[in-house]
Amino acid sequence: MRVGRVFRRTAALGGLVVLLLILAPLLFIGTQCVGTGGASRMHDIPAAAAGLPGYVRPGAATYLALPEWYVIYGIEEYAAAIEGGAPSRFPYFGAIRQFWSYYRSACVVTRNQYPFDTGVHLMLGVVGMGFSVENALKGAYEKTLGRITEWIAGHDTPEDAFAARTARECARFMRTRPWYEFPFADRLEALWTDVPLQGPHAIRKWERRVVLTVEYGSKALYGLLVRSAARVAGAGDHEIHALAENVPDRVFADARIRKVRSAGPRAYLLGLPRGEAFTEIVPGLVRQGVRFREIAGNDEIFLTVRARREWAFGLGPGRVVVAEPLLTDRGVQRVGIAAPVPALHTVLGNLQHGGAVLEHLYDY
Repeated sequence: MRVGRVFRRTAALGGLVVLLLILAPLLFIGTQCVGTGGASRMHDIPAAAAGLPGYVRPGAATYLALPEWYVIYGIEEYAAAIEGGAPSRFPYFGAIRQFWSYYRSACVVTRNQYPFDTGVHLMLGVVGMGFSVENALKGAYEKTLGRITEWIAGHDTPEDAFAARTARECARFMRTRPWYEFPFADRLEALWTDVPLQGPHAIRKWERRVVLTVEYGSKALYGLLVRSAARVAGAGDHEIHALAENVPDRVFADARIRKVRSAGPRAYLLGLPRGEAFTEIVPGLVRQGVRFREIAGNDEIFLTVRARREWAFGLGPGRVVVAEPLLTDRGVQRVGIAAPVPALHTVLGNLQHGGAVLEHLYDY
């Protein structure tokens, strides 16, 4: 009877936790991201893009990409922090707060200007809860039991170094591919085959092995499920179109830049890769004199820069959407800027003189 009662209470508590994990992001989305919604801000499709499938993309996507990319930024900061410091000192709960703060900032811009995209917001809600749960569990553990083993034996075991390298590799991987394709199972195997079982600080070594085994093992299984679902859903489009003028022929020496259609003398509809490569290519094109008229049918694009805390936006066109200090370096801030696409060259050109460094250009 007593065992049954404990089991029922445990099941009820587990069910309540699951319900909260489902309701919390829905409540956030409903209160922060749902607004009047705007009609599409898209003007007439230019003749060069007429009939081109996938040319127009939702304008809200450039802003809503920020919280998804913040997951990568958070992992990068975590990797840098544990490479030279104690895992217990990383601000796990600050990372949770910052994710939802960035998400809210994106919603403030989009909720009354662009149509609401249910699929995108549900995806961000799932990503946000996964990120939050992982950091909450890590924070609760590292600041209690993890801190105890640090106090007993430090944090310089081969297992600690392995965890830092893996976090760095994962963050680098996620810049070009989905997280669920990262080989967590291989990293788990390497933990037990490549990292010596013997060595000093045995308590810390084996505590780290257990923690990392649970982390990599659970992520490998969850990634397998998500990867299977992604295959069923089909692959996404990896190219985005941009209408540009003053395009020199030499830019096409880069195989990543595709000439889709001519739009006039030295004007073309270009095919550009999405994601990390987009941020690499566009500033290079601007430096060669290319001027963008619109990207994916939109006349506004979002970008983030890193700058000292005292830096203030004064780059001419555009407006600041969000500004937050980095988790692990409060003297540096991440500033999100909405820039008109036709004036993108002005904003990017002035960055080098303003003491800020471009972090990312968010495509659609």
